[in-house]
Amino acid sequence: CVRMRLGEPDATGRRKPIPIEGSEFTLEFDAVIKAVGESPNIAWVPEKFLNEQGWIKADSATGFVEENVFAAGDLISGPATVIEAIASGRKAAKSINCYLKGETIQPEEPLEEPVEFEKINVEYYELEKRAEPFELKPEERLKSFKEETLGISLKEVEREAERCFSCGYCRACGICWIFCPDAAVELNSDNKPEFDYDYCKGCGICSNECPCGVILMQREER
Repeated sequence: CVRMRLGEPDATGRRKPIPIEGSEFTLEFDAVIKAVGESPNIAWVPEKFLNEQGWIKADSATGFVEENVFAAGDLISGPATVIEAIASGRKAAKSINCYLKGETIQPEEPLEEPVEFEKINVEYYELEKRAEPFELKPEERLKSFKEETLGISLKEVEREAERCFSCGYCRACGICWIFCPDAAVELNSDNKPEFDYDYCKGCGICSNECPCGVILMQREER
């Protein structure tokens, strides 16, 4: 083994590990599972599949390269985070499954933009103090090996869940139906609102009153 130090940040802002000269040391283990690769081995990849950066040219949404060829992870993006590699592999796996079944490969729909806090109408929520996890006092920590932070109780967990704003998700509260001055909002069998645009004049009251920031006002192209 060799000890490492962090070098200067590169163009992406990441600091590359640099071996410390003369810091070699030996460790004994029953088994070693090699799971660290600082860069993918692309020596076996035909040059026609590589882009200017030296990574495989693939559709980032599906992993498709060409017929019978898919790629994912650091091979198509270069060094990235673990979660990005997992997500890329998951997309490629779904695409391969469709390909083998003879189905059309469809990229996943992009996630909706998160609702910003400014869109939440906090007037409809009661102010509830957040539950703080129980922590051992410093003098008690010195006497035992008990967990320092013990978390919160099941009852507190349930109460925390009730504090959720449901940002961007309709809770079927019916407030838009109550406030609409033109009766342009109707409630379906699930108590979810449906809008009749023949009656809606675009006043924006429903959007302003919505507790969860679900209703978005957009100007239509004429």
